This record gives sequence, C-alpha cells and structure tokens, in this order.
Amino acid sequence: MKREYIKNVRGQLQGHIDTHDDGHKSARNVRGQLVGDYKPETDLTVNVKGQVMSHGDALSSLIEKD
Repeated sequence: MKREYIKNVRGQLQGHIDTHDDGHKSARNVRGQLVGDYKPETDLTVNVKGQVMSHGDALSSLIEKD
C-alpha cells in the first residue's frame, strides 16, 4: 500500500490517500475519517455516502482544505 499525504497551501496536513495493491484508493481526512473511495474497475470516485462525485480519480477534492 502506498500513502500520499494531502496538505494545504501553508503545508498543514489535511488528510491522506491510500492506494492499495489492486488499484483501489481511499481518502481520509486529518482526523482519520473516511471521506471517499476510488474504484478503478468502474473509474468512479464516490463519497462516504456512496454518491458518485466524479468519473475518474478525484479523491483529493473530497479532503477539506482550509
């Protein structure tokens, strides 16, 4: 598994995205709460409620940046 840290413009940690060996990705906010998933087999990004947010990988947009 690979982890990518997401930071705001001031360099403060806002969350992270984990990429699993099968290509599935999950995004978590700075508190460790799941905010969404990307499933490569469908090429969709879904939020934690299961709503489609985007075609393609748009996980970083689900992490709140202040």
